[in-house]
Amino acid sequence: MRLRMDGSRNFVALVMSLVALKFLLATVTPYGYDFVLYLSAVLADDKTISWSPWIILVRGIFYFWLWLPIHQNDILPLRAAMLASKPGFLMPTHYLLTMLVKTPLILADLATGFLVYKLGTNLSGSQKTGRRAALLWLANPFATFFVEMWGTIDIIIIMLSLVSIVYLLKNRTRLSALALLSAVAIRLSPILTWLSLTSWLVGGKSDWRKTLLIVLSGPLGLAAYLYWSSQAQFFSNFVSFMSSTGLFSNYTPVTLPFSEYTSSELYQLYLTPGFAVIAVVTYYLIAREVFRKDDWTLIAMTLSGILLVYGFADWFPTAFLWAMPLLAIFNSKEGEYRYSAGLYGILTIYLIIFYSLQLASSGVHVLFIPVNLVPFGRILTSGIAFANVLRQLSGLDFQTRSVLAGVSIAYSMSITWKILMKRRK
Repeated sequence: MRLRMDGSRNFVALVMSLVALKFLLATVTPYGYDFVLYLSAVLADDKTISWSPWIILVRGIFYFWLWLPIHQNDILPLRAAMLASKPGFLMPTHYLLTMLVKTPLILADLATGFLVYKLGTNLSGSQKTGRRAALLWLANPFATFFVEMWGTIDIIIIMLSLVSIVYLLKNRTRLSALALLSAVAIRLSPILTWLSLTSWLVGGKSDWRKTLLIVLSGPLGLAAYLYWSSQAQFFSNFVSFMSSTGLFSNYTPVTLPFSEYTSSELYQLYLTPGFAVIAVVTYYLIAREVFRKDDWTLIAMTLSGILLVYGFADWFPTAFLWAMPLLAIFNSKEGEYRYSAGLYGILTIYLIIFYSLQLASSGVHVLFIPVNLVPFGRILTSGIAFANVLRQLSGLDFQTRSVLAGVSIAYSMSITWKILMKRRK
């Protein structure tokens, strides 16, 4: 199966159509799961996360919306919808606010598509491959669902991570380190990219100054994240946490790394990645010694490490967005879609089974779109909610997670095998 790209006109037309669709879906989904969380924090003037860079930006956009010379209508329906997920008739200006808040996410999505295009083109030497990669990202329904509809800010750190990779491959290490530091400072998940880049540089015996800049970007980004998240009170918060948590008394050093699957609860106060962290660190330690240090290997090993993390821990759904730009690049060059189809298929089942209550709220929304805007909306909400009943009655929890974990690990091993085979050529 291959995508055909006959010319730039078709490509531009497709991209413009996808951009229009993304703006439309972003506007009509005011109940996006993450969108509700951070807009609720702004509307409620939540001080606990007031130092978050994203919350600061959303608050600025909200004040800009209030300043606009338009009739904003009563804010109460919007406040009720955001804070209590109650049904209400939202006015056009409320949808305008939704679009304004999500615009930075859409721009980051498009910038990610451009970076995917550049990497695909440069690594393959073919514009056609680059266009195919860009479309595999921009037309990916999961990307649109998680970014424009769900409203996750992960797209911003994904974009910064790709910027870091692009600049590193261009030998502009300072800009690469700055982008990576910024990504980690916003959210810690880009530490996976940091591990990959560090392993690639150290194994390749690169210039020590270049390597040092990348190595330092991780700890410095972590320090910045802890600074704003604790509101400059990290030390006192850490002491309080250590004195009150039962994390270390409930788990021994042996059982702690295997604690991901000891509870069936989806929402836990403290996540313990455990074995997933051990697995991916070990993977990159081995990669440092045995992988060939070319540009394509950096992309493949970064993707393989992320897939390996999926296999050893139960992550929040938006975490699956981390691999999708790299999957677009990898698939466009290798032309291998079987594992991607399997991963996306089981991810769909995973979302419906485990997150049916978030995807559809009876009387409120269907896939974050208000029920009154969706034909047969109430019937659809009932159908999606029935998946939760099936999960409880049939015990599909571990079966679904196991298949998703198995596909992720198998995909990671397949990519790793391709890397090793390329070294032998």
